[in-house]
Amino acid sequence: MHFQYFKTVCPRISVFLIIVFSALTVQLKAQNCTVNSGVPQSFCPGQPMVLKGIFTGLFYNSSNAVWSQVGGPAVTIGTPLISGDTIKATVTGYAPGNTYTFRITARCADGSQVYQDVVYTTLSSSTATAGSNISATCPGTVNLSANSPGTGETGAWSFVGGSNGMSVTTPSSPTSTLTLPTGQSGTSTLQWTITNTNGCSSSSTITVTNIGANPSVSAGSNQTLSNCYNLTQSTGLSASYGGNGTNGQIGTWSFISGPSTPTFSNINSNNSSLSNLVTGTYVLRWTVSGPCVNGSAQ
Repeated sequence: MHFQYFKTVCPRISVFLIIVFSALTVQLKAQNCTVNSGVPQSFCPGQPMVLKGIFTGLFYNSSNAVWSQVGGPAVTIGTPLISGDTIKATVTGYAPGNTYTFRITARCADGSQVYQDVVYTTLSSSTATAGSNISATCPGTVNLSANSPGTGETGAWSFVGGSNGMSVTTPSSPTSTLTLPTGQSGTSTLQWTITNTNGCSSSSTITVTNIGANPSVSAGSNQTLSNCYNLTQSTGLSASYGGNGTNGQIGTWSFISGPSTPTFSNINSNNSSLSNLVTGTYVLRWTVSGPCVNGSAQ
């Protein structure tokens, strides 16, 4: 009876010891490091694609952490840059409208290998092209020539900086007409932006140069100044716009006759002021010359 009791209990103790020993063995072989590949991301065309992973724990050698591609059309993964517990790598050669899967892999100090995957999606969107620069153009209208937006996209023209008096007739049209004023000259930057409903957008710019000048040359109205003088008198002139020198288009004041030699504040400004006037009659001439307008008036 006593012998039978120990014969029954001993096998149970042995089984118990084996289970405890097995559990202890699993714990000793468990990995002692982890990697994190980050969260899935979406990229617009032209946007930098950078892989960023984090490794924590005990590693055999942190330099063995690597990025690789495990899904999607082939791309190029640049040389990884490891800083602290972070490993980054730049991806090039990707195309819009695809899904790519990347994997970060590392080896723990206990010899086990760990990895994690992340999915990057590239969105489809048109690349804006504003067309060719428009240079040395006389006042009037010109046609723009940008590319058309795709399905689910809109386009818009805008000025970067000042417009110099230019105006786009239909900002949403890639081939809108652009009006160049007769009263201003200069070069403006015009930007064409395409925006997609998926949040992507791209822009392209051109420069537009307006030579300027009013085709109707005028020196302004005759003036009769006050009879009251201390010593000398002055006045403001108001001729037609003759240009500011862009591409050689310019207006110039000259003194024709009068009782004294007057002084112009700026002989090339249609709104120049005139001083050093004494009693008498003065004759002035406004001469406009250039590729767009030529003529004179007094």
